[in-house]
Amino acid sequence: MRKVPDRRRQGDASATPTRGAETVAGDVAAARAILDCLPTFVAIVAPDGTLRFINAAPLAATGFKLVELIGAPLWLTPWWKDEPAAHARLRAACERAAGGEAVYLDLPMRTAANAGTTSAEIDVVPQRDRRGRVHGLVVSAVPARARPSASHDTVAIDQRTDEFLAMLAHELRNPLAPLRHAAGLLRLTDEGDPRRMAIGSLVDRQVRHMSRLLDSLLDASRIAQGKITLELEPVELVGLVMQVIEAVRPATEARGQQLALSAPDTELWTRGDAVRISQIVENLLNNAAKFTDVHGTIRVSLQAGPKQAILSVADNGHGIEAELLPRVFDLFMQGPRSLDRTQGGLGIGLSLVRNLTALHGGTVTAISPGVGKGSEFLVTLPLSRRAPIRAASSRASPSFVPRRVLVVDDNVDAAESLAELLAMKGHETRASFESRAALELADAFSPEVVLLDIGLPEIDGYQVARTLRQMPGTRHALVVAVTGYGQPEDRKASRAAGFDHHLVKPISLQQLEELIEGTSSDRSARTPVRH
Repeated sequence: MRKVPDRRRQGDASATPTRGAETVAGDVAAARAILDCLPTFVAIVAPDGTLRFINAAPLAATGFKLVELIGAPLWLTPWWKDEPAAHARLRAACERAAGGEAVYLDLPMRTAANAGTTSAEIDVVPQRDRRGRVHGLVVSAVPARARPSASHDTVAIDQRTDEFLAMLAHELRNPLAPLRHAAGLLRLTDEGDPRRMAIGSLVDRQVRHMSRLLDSLLDASRIAQGKITLELEPVELVGLVMQVIEAVRPATEARGQQLALSAPDTELWTRGDAVRISQIVENLLNNAAKFTDVHGTIRVSLQAGPKQAILSVADNGHGIEAELLPRVFDLFMQGPRSLDRTQGGLGIGLSLVRNLTALHGGTVTAISPGVGKGSEFLVTLPLSRRAPIRAASSRASPSFVPRRVLVVDDNVDAAESLAELLAMKGHETRASFESRAALELADAFSPEVVLLDIGLPEIDGYQVARTLRQMPGTRHALVVAVTGYGQPEDRKASRAAGFDHHLVKPISLQQLEELIEGTSSDRSARTPVRH
């Protein structure tokens, strides 16, 4: 028997979508009309943070039209465009909300075309469809409520946190310095003993790992407070990535991991902070090495898109759980921990990657098919339109010239081990552990290079440096701060005191040698070597 179609049902089915579409359109129009009546900032954005709608009040205040802003990332719209420190935090808030989390934060915000910024309380709330999937975000902003005591307390807490972390880093870096010097001495004195050479390399790797953890902890704190400033300059990405890979390679080789790079033969230029971009690449490589098994593979590729450089760091390691993937860039976020803590870490590295990438106007994405199937991190950075013109250098590499070097540090182990290390490299060295004695020794020794700790008792390193600049025998010496203090304000103070360079413990011997070898002949001519 042939089945007769139920025309009534067909009619209902065909009519319902039409009526539903009309109803939805009416609801949307009504909702927008209500939002346009509000005097505060309300925006609807896509899960990726691009603008879909904004109400009338903020548009009128800034003189923009909605059609001019549709599709722009929220953090690059007029309300935050001139606030680079806010870009990373607002972008991170959108990413967290896209993962299903309601986010609240305080940010500076421009409320009118010709007005300055004001503090605003911002809510970023996910909107879900019937299946529970996030299909959009609602972002609202209101002027920060008057709460002077709370604001004062928050500033005081931030300042105390900054001071505590800086002091913690200083106290931990001081014992790391002689350890690294000792590792260098091991490698120099036992070049014929592979076992001792390996021990020296092991100690050096672990010291550098501890130093990176300290740097990451300080950077995470400063980014959270909007205190990171980029030193923008033309950066060639292919060479930079190759340098970072070579710096990381000893650690991957120690685990038997293969580390391969695919990059174009041509140069790729961006405008950024070379130190911070190196930090992005290094954190991704360290993360891949940490979560890839012994004898695993890490593949790095760098290529040029139409307007962006695309960096990929992929591994065949542990992979990322689906529920963790949207939150993998959150601060202190880690996957399930084993009791042996073989992966270790503080859960800071990937958060730094996201925030530093955002500060450069780029993006970072995590991809993983699942646990045990590896992962891939994709970073995009804006390409410069053309490479800068670079003058060819005519200066030949300097041949080795022994220098008179004075090491001043109240940590006796640090001073003696560094002086011994440089003596084994062929320099004439002296060590002093107290400020006044160091100045007397400098007067007699006339060092060409002074490696000076800042946190000295009685007379601090800043004052010692000023005094050295007034003494005839050291007026033109290369004075280098070798210290556990590494905050921007510390570097600024050292420049003001007359230091030529500021190195943070534990220092790289290679970097120090390059500084010493670069000591100009003018300096040595003014202070002839005494025999």
